[in-house]
This record gives sequence, structure tokens and C-alpha cells, in this order.
Amino acid sequence: MYRCVVTAWWLIIGFVMSSLALSGQVNWKEIHSPNSAGKTLVATRNGTVLVFDERSFYRSEDRGMVWRENSAGFPERNGSPVATIVEDSSGTLWAVLTASDSNVVFRSTSSGASWTATTFTVGGLRGKMSALFCGASGKLYGTFSYPMNGHDTTRVVVGTPESLNFSLLDAPQSIHLMMSRGVLFGRTTEKKPSFTDQYPLWEFNPQTSQWAKIFTPSFDGNGRYPLPEFVALLPTGERFIVASQGSSVSQNIYSSADNGSTWTLLDRIPRSAHAIIPMSDTSIAILVDFHSDNSIDTQLVKRDGKWVLAPLTRLRNRGVIAGGCIDESGTIYVVSNDGENASSRVLRLPPDRTRWQICGLSTRDALAEVFTDTRNRIFMRYRNGMLYRSDDEGVSWRTLDENLPQRPEEIGTASRLIVADDDVLYVLADTTILTSTDAGSTWKIIDVNGMHAVRLLQDRTRVFVIGESIVELSGGKVTERIQHPYSDEPEAVTSVTKLKNGVYVLHNEAMNSYLLSATAGQSWTEALIPAITPQDARISQPLEMQDGTLYAGIISNFPLNMKTLLQSTDSGVTWTTQEFTRIFRTSTHSLMTNRTGIPYFIDDVDGVVRCTPYFDGTTTYPFKNTILRGMCFNGANELYAYDYAVLYKAVPIPGK
Repeated sequence: MYRCVVTAWWLIIGFVMSSLALSGQVNWKEIHSPNSAGKTLVATRNGTVLVFDERSFYRSEDRGMVWRENSAGFPERNGSPVATIVEDSSGTLWAVLTASDSNVVFRSTSSGASWTATTFTVGGLRGKMSALFCGASGKLYGTFSYPMNGHDTTRVVVGTPESLNFSLLDAPQSIHLMMSRGVLFGRTTEKKPSFTDQYPLWEFNPQTSQWAKIFTPSFDGNGRYPLPEFVALLPTGERFIVASQGSSVSQNIYSSADNGSTWTLLDRIPRSAHAIIPMSDTSIAILVDFHSDNSIDTQLVKRDGKWVLAPLTRLRNRGVIAGGCIDESGTIYVVSNDGENASSRVLRLPPDRTRWQICGLSTRDALAEVFTDTRNRIFMRYRNGMLYRSDDEGVSWRTLDENLPQRPEEIGTASRLIVADDDVLYVLADTTILTSTDAGSTWKIIDVNGMHAVRLLQDRTRVFVIGESIVELSGGKVTERIQHPYSDEPEAVTSVTKLKNGVYVLHNEAMNSYLLSATAGQSWTEALIPAITPQDARISQPLEMQDGTLYAGIISNFPLNMKTLLQSTDSGVTWTTQEFTRIFRTSTHSLMTNRTGIPYFIDDVDGVVRCTPYFDGTTTYPFKNTILRGMCFNGANELYAYDYAVLYKAVPIPGK
């Protein structure tokens, strides 16, 4: 929805459906989270999708729903990416690494679950394979580089999957291979691009082992010829070319129905295409970035009396496309990268072509907020401002960036998300307040009478916009406006709590103070807070229990070994310390109740702690090797917690 691109380290997220008992021991399971990783993308015939980056790769057997990191048999590549992956007619996968300088390719007969290094021969030559393709005849074709007379020579080789005894193929030297529907094409590269020479395509005939020239059309009629970059072939024999005009800002799309003798210019695109994919007997898809508005379009060429190029669907804020592919079901997959942040993701477009979906890998970004509602939907905001929703408890995700009232760059980056009630969402983007009353499907801007919004805060189902005054929101509308003593310094308002009796509690974390108003902001008094040690300790937003008792946590940057919470029984006027028999080994924070009023909080070492009403005893749900940043409950009172980059769900241990 917003301008930044996801930036967290590689994670594989799986999902387990379960419920949380109110007592007993629990495990924690990671929730399948949006985003993804990788630079090389492959979809096999059986629906397996493989995504490779420089050091590892991920594999999904269910079209991107659940991913597993799998590198069995693959070498440590030390930053060297996979050059090509090809699937032969038997379903065997072949992988070529760009850094390999020996006659080795990698083979998998298990759709990428495991790999073996396989030595091939090209006579007595030593060199490396830089590309590998499987032709319609079942033979393997590749470009093979080897030293000769002090220089590297690149030739086309042909072999069979059974023997891997490759032989040199009589073909133009220094040729760049491409393949579509099992037909091998080549583009000569021995000349430097001057765009005044006609760069022919070459098409290989496996029956005659001969290459035939396919001349590309002049793009300006004055003897200037484009450089073919992508080729597609339909079953009807119609050919398509995406060709560069020698400029980084334009490409042409051509079609030919007579084996390349004549060409028709379909369209000129303002930016670069990154994949051309045959979709059916009569159509192809062209994946295109449009950098001007930081979006990606899928262009579909189809016959409707004539060939036309038309937008299919648009997906904002996804970086630059690195490539795409299609599986046997007609599902399109795209891998997109943000070079500046070295992040990437996998996107999936189902056969109905209605909406892009985010496949479930996670990379370089930090979770900022997580919410659930009574319908068990999950809402997430990442630190970069991206917003997501899952309707199936993490199995699949959608972005909440559609039907915005303005362009994303005009609205700004989301710095706060609040899900206050079912279907009612609020977002603070720079100084603009957005709301949705249909769970993020549509949005509108809330008019707060020109107030400069600084913060968006929540107290259970109540939402407050903080600026020169405090604006209370409900149901996506302004319901009340009150004055506050920090009108000249609204950043000082850390939280706002509205008690059941109507008293407002204003929290100033920097001053470790609470201000109280029983007159809707007409007057304010300061609460009496006991001294807290160490000096850096801070109090949290107060939590009101069902009987009106208030509790507050103590937060510190250093271990406290404390056993104390703050308690107030007079609506926050005076506070006392509440002692526990157990010791909190670090600070307590994220105080909240579940949907039946049972209080929970997070201890940075012990994990999530459940307290029997009202904080008169504790049960710990331990969490190891990470520091939790927040928690929430869905409609079934199941507990979710999240750290820097992963969402977890509490799962009861069987028999405990």
C-alpha cells in the first residue's frame, strides 16, 4: 500500500491450526507470513515451485502456500546464483550454477527435494555450462564455454539426459539461447550492439540439426534493428518477440504468423519487459514494470479481431520484476526484486486472472503490528508500511492497497495500523487518517478538520487521533473531540485510555506520568505514581480489569529481576505496587486481556505469562531464543505472539 519495500532476513513460515487451552503447557508454531525471497523461479509440471537465491533455495509443493528450505545435495554457492533450471520430459530437474568452472550439473528426480552432482562430458573439453534447455525432442541443449588459444569460446552443445555425453553443435558462435514450447532459438552476440546491423534470430530444427535465420523487423524503417530479448511461440506457429530499441526506456512487441517472414508491431511499451509467457493457443502474457508509478503490470496479448496489448492487472510497490513462469494449471508466478534493499518476493496470479496473491516466503523486514478479529482474520503491518490480511489463518495473504482514495505517494507510508472492530480498520499514513469499514477492501480519508495528526492510538475498541486535540473515532467516524494539556507538544502523548466510568487517562512515557480527566478534557489532574527503580524504568499504558481495577507494567532496557506491577483501585488517582511470588527476569509489557477478561502480559525472557484473575497467580507459556514484541487473540481466544519478523500461534502440547 505504501512506498517502501520489504526488508527482513530469510524466513520460512509454516502454519498449524489449533486452539489454546486456558491452562496447561503449549508449544509455539510459526504462522505462514507474506513476502518471499529469491531470484530464480521455476514451476514444475506437478505444481512444485522452486525459488533460488545466491545461497539457498525454497520449495513449495502446493503452488506457494507453504514453503520449505531445501538444499540437500546443493553446494555452498558463496553468493553465486543459479544460472538456469530446466525440467526434462521425464520430470527430472537440471540445474546450472554460474560459478561452476567444471563439467558438473546438478540433477533432481524428486522435484527439487534432493540433488546430486552429475559430471557431463563435451569431448575432452573442460569448461562450464552457462545455460541449459530441454527441447521438444527430449534432448538437452546448452551453451558451453571453454578456453581456446588463450580466449574463452562459447558454443552450443547437445546431449541426452541418459548419458550426458554432450557434443558440439554446428551453430553460430557466441549465441544467446532462448527456448519456447520446446523450440530452441538463438540470438547472435558476437557483434557489439550498434542497432544499425540486422540482428537475426536463429531457430533450430532438431530433425535436420540445422539453424535457420529469422530476421527481426526494422523498428524505425531506416535500417535500425531492435535486439530480440524474449521470444514466445504458440502452438499455431505464431511467434512473438520483445525487442529493445537500444534505449533503456522502450521496447517493441512484434508478432509473426509466417515463420518470421513478416512482422506486425503490436505495441511499444515505455519500460522494460522481464518475461514473455505463452498462456494458451491464442494468447501470451508479458510481465512489465512501470517505474514511473512504482508498479508492475501484466500485459496480455490476445486475439479480438486483431492482436492488441492490454493491461491485465496491476500490483503496486513490488520492486522490479526479475522473471516469471507458468505451471501446468495456468498459474503465473513472478519473482520481483528491490535492488536497493536487496529484497525480493514471489507473486502468484491464478488462472482466473482476477488478483495477484503473495506466496508465503518472508524476507528482510520487521513486523510492526499484528491484529486478529472475531472472524479469525489476521492483519499485519510491516515496519516499511506494507499492510496484509489473511482470511485463512495465514495460509494465504492479500495486500490492503487497493481502492485508495488517492495515489499511494500522495497518501504516504503507513506508520500505524489499528483493527478496532470487525471490518473497521484505521491507518495513519504520514499525517493522513484512513479508514476502512470492510476489512481493508475499500478506504476513505477521515476528516479531522485539518488537524495535524501526530499519532493514532488504541484502547481496546476505542481509537484516538492525537494532534492539537484528541479526536475519538468509532465505526470509521469522528465521535468526540477533547482538549488536552499537550496541545503544543502532542508527541508527548504516549497512550490514551478511556475507563468504563468515562475518565480519560493520558500517558506520558517520557515523564512517567498519568494525567486524568473526568470532565472530557475540560480539566486534568496528575496521578500519584510511586517511585520506580532503576532510573530508566518506564510505566506502560494502564489496563482496566472487569471490576475497574487498573494495572500497569514496568518496562526497562535492562534486566530488572522484579516481581512488581502497578495497581490502582480509584480510576488511576493513586497507585500502589502489586507483588508477585514469581520473579520477572526482565521487563513486563504488552499487558492485555483475552476476550473473556483473563489478563496476559509478555516477560521478555519467560515469554507470554497468563495470570488468573486478577493477577493473583501466574502460568508461563515459555518462548525460547527470541524476544516477543506483541500479542493478540482471535475470536476463538487463541493466542498469537510475534517477534521481530515472525508470527507465532500457541499450540497445546498433547497430553499436557
